[in-house]
Amino acid sequence: MATKEQCDFFRSLYEEEERRYGQLEARAKLYLSVIAIFLATITLKLQDVQASVQLLKVPLWPFILEAVLLASALIFVVFGVFIREYEGIADPEDVIESFGDEPPTNEAFFDDRIADYVVATVRNTEVNDRGGRYLLVSVSLLAAAMLLLIGLLVMALWR
Repeated sequence: MATKEQCDFFRSLYEEEERRYGQLEARAKLYLSVIAIFLATITLKLQDVQASVQLLKVPLWPFILEAVLLASALIFVVFGVFIREYEGIADPEDVIESFGDEPPTNEAFFDDRIADYVVATVRNTEVNDRGGRYLLVSVSLLAAAMLLLIGLLVMALWR
């Protein structure tokens, strides 16, 4: 039979996944901001990009690749943020209804709550892991875009 302390332990695991969700969300907002700034700059300055290509005698394909990398990074950030099927711990009305005519003992109650925490924590871990993988792909694409941009700058200065 479970104790309150044991239940508190499982609650802390659940809360840890909630904090992780918040950290992933903050990271996604940062990535989204950086990507949006670069994509907006490329889009709004398209004529300047074309002029730079001609002036610096740099091929156009790296700029197109840059835009594709940034657009792909944006898509993965969106997947990382919006695919969230977060699991709550328990529905309070269902818990009360499960009591029936006589409330359960504290030990039986804590056993049930631990099971609720375990199910929710496992589900939320899977959701966070999936979101984290999308964000990892996104930041990798963003890093590739930045490296390409640095390469273009070096190529332009070298000429």
